[in-house]
Amino acid sequence: MSTHATYPFDPSILDDLVDMIEDMGAEFAIGTLDAVLSESKGVIVSEGVTRDMYEGQVITAVVAADAVAVSHGELPSVLDEKLMRAVTPLAEELRDTDGVVDLAQKALAVITDDSSPFYGTMTGELATRSEFLEITSKVQSSVAAAKDRNPGEWIEITGDGTFEITMYPEDGEANV
Repeated sequence: MSTHATYPFDPSILDDLVDMIEDMGAEFAIGTLDAVLSESKGVIVSEGVTRDMYEGQVITAVVAADAVAVSHGELPSVLDEKLMRAVTPLAEELRDTDGVVDLAQKALAVITDDSSPFYGTMTGELATRSEFLEITSKVQSSVAAAKDRNPGEWIEITGDGTFEITMYPEDGEANV
């Protein structure tokens, strides 16, 4: 069996993803997945976020979730050789982070939920939503298998306040 998969998303962002992973370490996976979950629960309120930004977020979430699954012993679903080299050094920290597999599972559920106001129409810049969902389902299966062996629960952000993010797109693209 291959120790890497075929990266299915826009190849022009692959080097940026690798750089982001190498710069951020395990926080790439944890922060990306937690942001998806927090935004879906209204803890993060974003203004000025464009559709392209959400498309990028779902791509990074799928890559991050696959990194979590791989760090817990699963074969990669979307991580090609370059991404595998970038995420391999993060494996120990991801394994040592309580509930990270649960976080990945919850974040994937959010981005695949067709009723989600933020993510329900995202395609990961693929031709169709169904193509995106097919690819994401492979990652979900790996994450579910990892969760069977690592049943910890992610402690979600709670509280009365919100964290607000305002983006100022230079191209003037409208919010999602």
